[in-house]
Amino acid sequence: MGQRYARFASQNAVGYEACVAAPSACEGKELMMSLWTVIEVGDEGYVIRKVGAPVPVAGPPEGLAAGDRISVVGSYDAERGLLVEERRLLHRLRRAKELLSAAGLLAVLVMLPGAYTLRGGAVVRRG
Repeated sequence: MGQRYARFASQNAVGYEACVAAPSACEGKELMMSLWTVIEVGDEGYVIRKVGAPVPVAGPPEGLAAGDRISVVGSYDAERGLLVEERRLLHRLRRAKELLSAAGLLAVLVMLPGAYTLRGGAVVRRG
């Protein structure tokens, strides 16, 4: 999905907010939502959010819970004002990756004073 998203993003400058602003121009337009958070799960779909307005999605809610990270490819339905899911990828390990990254950053910050010091107003490498 990564290469496909890069190609899609570079060729298509249309997002959900642009479709809401001009619904008739976006009818059936393919949209890709990469690494969005599920904020609500209903009987006939779910709502995702990243930055900005929440996006309602019509699709099977099975296997989803609030807080899950997903990527969705779908087409815009102007009449209903929502994204109709065509494909979905659930990123189950996303939270673990974020925690691992934070742990790595914390380890670097803890070890940094052991490698460098301040002398005369300048940062100097120890040893």
